[in-house]
Amino acid sequence: MKKLLISLIVCLFTLLIAVNVYAASYIKLNMDGKTIIYRDPPVNIAIDGKKMIFDVPAIIINGRTLVPVRAVSENFGADVKWDGKLNKVTITYDGKKIELFINKNYAYINGKKITLDAPAKIINNRTMVPIRFVSEALNGKVEWDEKLRTVYIKTPKFKFAVTNVSYQNDSGKTVITVESDYRMDFIPSYLENPYRLVIDIPNSELKVQKYEIPIEANRINSVRMSQYSINPYMTRVVVDFDEKKDYTLRLSEDGKKLYVIVQGYSVDAVNVNNDQITVKTQSEDFDIYKVHDPNYLVIDIPGSYLSKDIEKGDSKIDNYFIKDMSILELKDKVRIKFDLKDKIKFEYHNENGNIVIKLNKDEADKPIIVLDAGHGGEDPGAISAQKGLKEKDLNLDITLKLKDMLVNSGYEVYLTRSEDVLPALKERADFANKIDADIFVSIHNNSHPNPMISGTQVLYFPNGFNDDLRDNYKLAEIIHKNLIHNLGTTDMGIIERPNLAVLKYTKMPAVLVEVAFLSNSQDEALLETDQFRLKAAEGIYNGIKEYFDTINLVGY
Repeated sequence: MKKLLISLIVCLFTLLIAVNVYAASYIKLNMDGKTIIYRDPPVNIAIDGKKMIFDVPAIIINGRTLVPVRAVSENFGADVKWDGKLNKVTITYDGKKIELFINKNYAYINGKKITLDAPAKIINNRTMVPIRFVSEALNGKVEWDEKLRTVYIKTPKFKFAVTNVSYQNDSGKTVITVESDYRMDFIPSYLENPYRLVIDIPNSELKVQKYEIPIEANRINSVRMSQYSINPYMTRVVVDFDEKKDYTLRLSEDGKKLYVIVQGYSVDAVNVNNDQITVKTQSEDFDIYKVHDPNYLVIDIPGSYLSKDIEKGDSKIDNYFIKDMSILELKDKVRIKFDLKDKIKFEYHNENGNIVIKLNKDEADKPIIVLDAGHGGEDPGAISAQKGLKEKDLNLDITLKLKDMLVNSGYEVYLTRSEDVLPALKERADFANKIDADIFVSIHNNSHPNPMISGTQVLYFPNGFNDDLRDNYKLAEIIHKNLIHNLGTTDMGIIERPNLAVLKYTKMPAVLVEVAFLSNSQDEALLETDQFRLKAAEGIYNGIKEYFDTINLVGY
């Protein structure tokens, strides 16, 4: 009985709260000489991103939102006058004259009569006018968000900021994101010769760090941004394509992010037949390369995705050239990887939407090594403070000494430069890739603002970073060990460097050797001597020789 009584009291208390809440969810309005109870949920008004608070709240009549005329018009910079005899409100702005009459379903704009869905009203001694009609008559833009019950108004003087443009490749598609600090409108157009998507964003000021972002995926070259005009303010975003591409434009729920979605090509089949590999895809953007230790042939197809007919994962092949095949759908590419039985050469071509790769046994009996003497030409690199030694000259001298040692031992050696010239960084990596080198070694000398720092270090591209398959650390570790042993310099370690072009863009194991510090007087004195530079070359040579002995490269 006691429990029942408590339950009844709780129910009664809950009911009283509900009644009070309901009772508080209305307002009394004095309109047309009558007191009315207005029960609709409140309506929010935001002008140029600022939430407005009125002494008489916005209300909805006949599906139209009415607000105090003076509060809204003055945000536009308009002049408002009231004529009590005619029950007329007049708004003037930028050569326009707008006349509204209380309880009349019409208005005049510069003398032209316009029919209204809802008339102006006197409510609680305030003149209330239909907000969309007045705002648009004053050259403003109006949006209604039903979910938030908010009217968003942009005045002609309004501007917001485009704050960031970025992109990511994910599951075969490229998504470009344009971000702003306010709800944005956009005007897209697609142009040809060259192919490009142009997106204009009215009332926006461009405030980004970069004005061009290279993409190079899904046949997209880049995305460019500019302040197209300042009277009126307009930001322009241009997406440059290699070819005609389909795209989707989508605005986030809050209107502050615009997504440009470009779908990649599908990979529909992979067939292996003895000495031939065929990949069925319409993509013309692909990269085929070899990796040693372990011995792989790799096909990367950026911005693509696997069709539902292809099964991801590993499969046994076991033919003359190939042990196994792996098909992977990575974040920004499809990767097809073949575990090879022997050292191979390959040729490829496009044939009716297929990538066709022909395999042959590589009869080469010695590894191919590319040596890269850092800097050169108009780029001297570091210059020592006391004796003016130029890094580019020391790098080249050590490289030429090392080349002679390797050639005399039967290695096939190529140089990115053999004289005082300056190849571009990407060209150095591309050269090594083109000749299918087995390793790449870039030779440098160091500098530091602190002249007390000295010693030797080796830099490498991190194993596994961005799905990289190379074992760069092994090469770095072996060369570092031999170099420190031969030179007796301070050990400055083995350092990961994912953003160095010659390490990032090469397809084979690659390292960058920093022999010594030109900014340190003791290292400078050592580097000046031919004997020390010879010992540096010997240390790197010993490391390269041990590396190839250790990995027992297939075919050598």
